[in-house]
Amino acid sequence: MKRSIFVLAAMIIAATSCQKEDTENTVPAGHVRTFTASLSELTKTSLDGLTPVWGEGDAVWFSDGVNQEIVGIRQEDIGQATAQFSTSSLTGEVIYACYPAPCAFGHISGTHVGFIVPQYTDGSFRKANICVATTDDDKLSFKNATALIRFTKETADVVSLSLICSGNHLLAGGMYFRYVDSRYAGAGHHVVSSIEIDMSGPGPYYAAVFPQTLPAGSKIVMTTSTGAQYVRTINAENTLTLNKIKPFSVDAAFSGATLVSEGWAGSGTEEDPYLIASEADLHLLANNVNNKVSYYSGVYFRQVRDISVSNFRPIGSTNEGNGFQGHFDGNFHTITINSFDLSYLSTQSANSYEVYMGLFGWIKGTSGTTPYLVIRDVRVAGTINTGNDFVRGPHYYGSICGYATGNVKFEQCGSSLGMRLFGYYASYPGRAKLMAAGGLVGYAAATVQIDRCYNTGSLAAYSNANSGNRFYVGGICGNLNGGLITFCYNTGNITGQMTQSGYGAFVAGIAASNTTSGSVEGCYNQGNIVAYGASSASAKAVGVTYNAQARSCYNSGTIKSYYVGSSTTEINYSAGISYRQSGTYQNCYYLQGCAYTDMLGSGGTITNCTYFIKGDETNGGLIEGDATRSLLDAMNAYQAAVHTSEHYFYPSPDADHLPVLDYVSRNMLDY
Repeated sequence: MKRSIFVLAAMIIAATSCQKEDTENTVPAGHVRTFTASLSELTKTSLDGLTPVWGEGDAVWFSDGVNQEIVGIRQEDIGQATAQFSTSSLTGEVIYACYPAPCAFGHISGTHVGFIVPQYTDGSFRKANICVATTDDDKLSFKNATALIRFTKETADVVSLSLICSGNHLLAGGMYFRYVDSRYAGAGHHVVSSIEIDMSGPGPYYAAVFPQTLPAGSKIVMTTSTGAQYVRTINAENTLTLNKIKPFSVDAAFSGATLVSEGWAGSGTEEDPYLIASEADLHLLANNVNNKVSYYSGVYFRQVRDISVSNFRPIGSTNEGNGFQGHFDGNFHTITINSFDLSYLSTQSANSYEVYMGLFGWIKGTSGTTPYLVIRDVRVAGTINTGNDFVRGPHYYGSICGYATGNVKFEQCGSSLGMRLFGYYASYPGRAKLMAAGGLVGYAAATVQIDRCYNTGSLAAYSNANSGNRFYVGGICGNLNGGLITFCYNTGNITGQMTQSGYGAFVAGIAASNTTSGSVEGCYNQGNIVAYGASSASAKAVGVTYNAQARSCYNSGTIKSYYVGSSTTEINYSAGISYRQSGTYQNCYYLQGCAYTDMLGSGGTITNCTYFIKGDETNGGLIEGDATRSLLDAMNAYQAAVHTSEHYFYPSPDADHLPVLDYVSRNMLDY
């Protein structure tokens, strides 16, 4: 008998848990299985009443809980209500399917599975509608798993639309599911609180979202080619209910939409944040902070679409005034920085002001027991090169924030921004001394927290700092001055060089630090780390952290230190884990042979820190080469103790199978 149809979450959980020991009913590997797939009238029919038939380019994702396969439509089935799909790699009794492929993808490794079904909002009905089915008799009947909305333009010159939920209400995004072992299965949404649709084409325009009733205060914002915005607020009188059973048609404008001619839409509260929808919006925020119009203390901002920005002066670029003091929700949208405005560097660094570079230059957090400022879900991309010699440069650089002080928390932020920058000693006219550079944050004060963030961009930083100064470079944070970094990773190559003899370049995979009060926990580095110095003691490269405490971290990158001008004369100041003075280091591991030693320096407390060798998809690596000691288990043991069901490590699907982090945004929704 055919099994009942599941909603998408239940389907994937069941799919991944289908790891049967009993093989009586399995199909031999290589055996071709043919499935007849049909579409219900509410599944693939458009909102214009078209007949639900299979179309050109259609494909279905299949899985038996162990193997997966994507199969395209046969030519003879185009335009038909049913279609046949043949697989050759599925051996399980129960088969699970998702349409459209390749919207469904994941990794399956034994009983450890991760899976994502992303949201589509590109105006294509065929891509937007996500449908699921399951069977044990080779017949598949697809039904909706998501709600579907069709939007119409307010005016012909509208080029984009955003639907924004109030109060960070969860609206859409990739649907994420996980299965850890035979005893536990959980599910959640990798969610965003707004969606964006490009309306520059002929339309119609569709979006897939989670079934729900949108809360009052949610907004539909349409932007014209001139930057003008039409805004309509959803309230109790025009409630918008999104049902997975029946697609929902929406006139995006409703009646009486308000035209916003300038400034940001929204009011700046948590429930109704200011909306950052364009390059002009970002420049306006930066100009207002830098010109002391407002530091936006306690004000909320939310990004509602991907933005590309050029000639950008960071938000809070110097300490002449104050830094940004608000909350910023990037909403998983990307800000691509094409170039920075370097003019402010020459005018400020010649004076007594410190200068900062990044999306945010300086974020000045709250103090005492006041709630933290939160910078969440920000994505930064691009490639920046400030020059080939020691030109104007900042004191502190981080792709997301150059300088963070007070109570500030960075949550689920990521950067792929590639940066090459220089800074000279300040006595050179118009040139700043580069003190710290980080893949995400340049300098983090004692109460700053960086949680579930990553950097994949390369960073090369060169400095000739003042006498008595040290130069800190890190994949996540440059100078971690007592803050906390948890569950972060770096895969970018990180290089730091100090040209002045006798003063140090300290380069780390996660965070360099000038104090042992900082802490790095549950993190890993896979990037190559290189330090250059003018003398043997002035270049120290470490896999995890310089001086800060570390707990349950690992490094698999190559760690090297060299003399300036040479990549062959190696200095024996490279370590797989850390440079230790008086800190505490527990359960940290480094890839055998990645560096000169495991630790540098003396002092401190070291517990269970050693090397590992690469393993396979079941263990992620073997600690000290012992087949009974799994690197994967060691990393998960820590996360289970600290964040019981928030996130976990799984073996990466690449050839190394090293443990990697699996992020769930904001919260888990159990089914």
